[in-house]
Amino acid sequence: MLERSRMPDDHPAADGGQPPEEGVSRADIVGFLMHYKRVVARGTLVGMLLALAYIAITPSSFTARAQLLLDPGLIQHVPRIAGEVQPAMDTPQIESQIAVLRSERIINATLEKLDLLRDPEFVAQRGWLARHTLQGEPSDFELTRTVIAKVQSGLEVRRVGLSHVIDISFSSSVPDKAANVANALAEAYVNDQIASRTQGARQGSEWLETRINGLREQMNRAALAVQEFKARRDYRIPPRRDATDGDQKTAGPEPTTGRHEKITLEELESTARTYRTIYESYLQAYTESVQRHNFSISSARVITQATRPLTKSHPRNTLAFTTGTMLGLLGGLAAAFLKHSIEPTVLSARQVRQAGLKFLGYLPDPKRDRRLVQQLLGRAARSADSLPGRFGRSLASLLATVPNWPSGRFQSSDAWEAHLDFGLALNAPDSRYCESVKAIGTSIGVAGGALPVRRLGVMTVLPDASKSPLVSNLGTLLAGVGNRTLVIDADFDTPLLSRALAPKRSIGLAELLAGKAAVGDCITAAQFNGRALPGLDILPVAGNHLPEAVPFGGEALRATLQKLEQSYDLILVDMPPARPLSAGASLSSALDEIIIVAARPSTPLQLLTDIACQLHVAGASHLSVVLSEWGTQPVIRAHQELAAAPGSMSTADRGGRRVTA
Repeated sequence: MLERSRMPDDHPAADGGQPPEEGVSRADIVGFLMHYKRVVARGTLVGMLLALAYIAITPSSFTARAQLLLDPGLIQHVPRIAGEVQPAMDTPQIESQIAVLRSERIINATLEKLDLLRDPEFVAQRGWLARHTLQGEPSDFELTRTVIAKVQSGLEVRRVGLSHVIDISFSSSVPDKAANVANALAEAYVNDQIASRTQGARQGSEWLETRINGLREQMNRAALAVQEFKARRDYRIPPRRDATDGDQKTAGPEPTTGRHEKITLEELESTARTYRTIYESYLQAYTESVQRHNFSISSARVITQATRPLTKSHPRNTLAFTTGTMLGLLGGLAAAFLKHSIEPTVLSARQVRQAGLKFLGYLPDPKRDRRLVQQLLGRAARSADSLPGRFGRSLASLLATVPNWPSGRFQSSDAWEAHLDFGLALNAPDSRYCESVKAIGTSIGVAGGALPVRRLGVMTVLPDASKSPLVSNLGTLLAGVGNRTLVIDADFDTPLLSRALAPKRSIGLAELLAGKAAVGDCITAAQFNGRALPGLDILPVAGNHLPEAVPFGGEALRATLQKLEQSYDLILVDMPPARPLSAGASLSSALDEIIIVAARPSTPLQLLTDIACQLHVAGASHLSVVLSEWGTQPVIRAHQELAAAPGSMSTADRGGRRVTA
């Protein structure tokens, strides 16, 4: 009885040594990915194929780069008008120059220089529909607009950081053409700057020349007005009169230089001087303008010439492939989530608890533990012959009890590995699988509440390879701590337990239920590879068939189990799977507790819930769930091969009757 004798190395948690899971754990995520790995893999593969197709069909393009430096200091060496200040370039001015570089004026100059209007790459050929719907060939205007748009689509102009350097990039399908267009654009911009300064200087010279002519005439008229004014007036100084001649009048005319005449002359002379000064300043500006016209220079210079690119810039194979793979992976995950939301499967203990069932723990894949046993047996076999004396002979005799893999009754390595699963508690008691079985055994004593758990059934939701090894190893561990344990193989379709622990037995449960044999004749000591399992007995399937008139389960099995309880502390029943419908439902009323082993994550959650409801209706008092992580198809096939191996009873050998409730 499990309440009287606990398993060694008790696990305090009821979930196989794991704390209760409230949210999504790492195990949930791993289980989800393992279950939907094919969906995710298909999505990833589709993304990879689409990325490869994109790389294959997308035309390659090459990008060449030239760099310009906007250096206002270049024009400091050019003569300027006196007082002219050269302003420093700020961000708006640099952005304006970038806009000039993108302008159609610069592109048109490039088209004329490289004759791009005749280049097939830039002149798109009309398709069949355009040739039949549009009349005639495209006009020169349409052709020019098409080429300009094509050049603008491949052109990129940007500022390098916060510097005065402008990066000119151009992409083309031909590497040399990309470099030529980038250099032509830079050269066209520099020439446009020179032409703009030259044109500005010429226009300034023409305006100054016109203005100087007008000022010359005004200056001459002002000077002539001064001369004429002086000619009409007598500015001679009159003689002094003597004291004796005070009464006499001075001979000659009286000067007429009044205040009005003096002010008028000063004004005329000031006007003449002003016009002369203005004329001289404009004449100096005109001279400087002519010099600047003859010494035109741009404020920009090319600091990096575009060269022929060696590698393509688009498409980027690595980036495209990585992006396609990631998008495919995300698409696969989205499809997996959608599929899981439509038909959820059992992934975690949280789902089991939400369904109202007791969760006992996880049953890991014994693949790693199985390999450990194989390595131990292999090392022992290689060392047996080299050991001297009686010890070597004893070890060789012990290894002789191990079946010769893969010959003998095992047809393949998979069948041999499946056979090792039943003896893990004997050969590797400290393995990860056995630790999980110990935790499940510890939890069983609590799951039954106040009632003693003496009749325990183990079944799977779907045909699975995990329940029979669980019964074998759980029985071995329980017997090892002093519990008199009996395992009953009630799976008439796949008697894996009988094949592993009692392969040569000819009578068993079928004969017992048919009344052809006594209980003591049907029960035998369990053996694994010829080694007795202390304290563990087995009631195998054995017989050839189960008569139709003999009921399976119900009162007959209950009476048999009550008799066996007098001799055993615990009875473990290897029940048929719940699907397809079998005798498991009729057995449930005769058992104290049933462990449902659900393959994680392939078992539908709704199916598990329905089976639990059916078992409750059939009379099951307590139900618990164990999540198995190794019920994969290859292992299932290996165990089916093990059940069909020579020495085992198949369905046909037992009379072809399928046992149903």
